Amino acid sequence: MSAVASDATPLNFYRPDYFVKTPTMRSPDYVQLSTAAAITLGLIPGVMHRTSCTHCLNLLMTYPEGCRANCTYCGLARHREESRDYADRNFIRVDWPTVRVDEMLERIAANGDKGQFERMCISMITHPDSDHDTQVVLKRWMEAAPHIPVSILSNPTTMEKQDLIDLKNLGADIFTVALDAVTPAIFERTRGKTVQSPHSWDKYWQAIEWAAEIYGPEKFGAHLICGMGETEQEILEVCQRIKDMGGHNHMFAFFP
Repeated sequence: MSAVASDATPLNFYRPDYFVKTPTMRSPDYVQLSTAAAITLGLIPGVMHRTSCTHCLNLLMTYPEGCRANCTYCGLARHREESRDYADRNFIRVDWPTVRVDEMLERIAANGDKGQFERMCISMITHPDSDHDTQVVLKRWMEAAPHIPVSILSNPTTMEKQDLIDLKNLGADIFTVALDAVTPAIFERTRGKTVQSPHSWDKYWQAIEWAAEIYGPEKFGAHLICGMGETEQEILEVCQRIKDMGGHNHMFAFFP
């Protein structure tokens, strides 16, 4: 039985499908983190296959209203609101528990990761507060754990060039863009106005160009998804374009 909003006590940690109303779980006081990161920090029990571990602490900005985009392939998409509360949805096929930022930073300071984290990445979502709150989380991280470098997985739709500059000045050393789709037609069909989503192919490429200018060679890049209808030549042409700009590519296989 779910607690009503007025009875909900602020939580340090929330696992998907607890079925507890959590109106206060919003960034910058809370973030979601990958299941692998939660295991590494001792927030949930578990071990990695063959004693492996994650070397990157992946964080996700979070709000009860959820992401305002509607990408057809994404577990956080707006059209999924009727099926599950935002905090209970999964992202890239695994659960992303929610943790209070204070709790996470305390565990990092206490070496809760046993020195395994070599990088932290903040993933933004499409929300009016995400730009500002990402900077707040980044600033707090740099104050608490400046020895662990930070990447930003950005949301170009709500960002201007100055936002990229501000993030770099606050300590982010790598800036990436989740382009995902590698042709204008696929982008529009899966992420654009066709599916009532606010993203634009041109805006995303503009952000990549800004990142190349501001962050420099090998300090920016793009996430690309293979298997959404593109040809091998089309995805390799995008990889080469980004490489020629001085950036790097992160390629993912599409799993519906």
